Amino acid sequence: MLQRIFTKTGVLVTDTRDTTILRRCCEEAKSKLSRIPRTTIQTFLPGVHLEIEEDISRPDFEVLCGDLFRSIADEVFITMLNANVRNVSILLLLSQLIYFFKLIKFSNLKYF
Repeated sequence: MLQRIFTKTGVLVTDTRDTTILRRCCEEAKSKLSRIPRTTIQTFLPGVHLEIEEDISRPDFEVLCGDLFRSIADEVFITMLNANVRNVSILLLLSQLIYFFKLIKFSNLKYF
């Protein structure tokens, strides 16, 4: 999604708020695509003052949203490294990792 926005508009979306908005839109699209063959992602990104509207099908979804999920995961890992996180509840960490790996598996990413 980030790459497609850049290709279409020349705008590089790096703002955390914007990527979070896009991620939520992709999650909503994923839910809709489990029931219907096509949907539209439509939102406004305040960080870059850009209106987004993208019609996608089920096969396009993994390609379109894969970079977005990867960028969110990168931010989580960088934040944990910068915070020098060591004493985290194992249960909490495992639950978040399971969710993270489900996203990677769903989007067919090779993260590691």
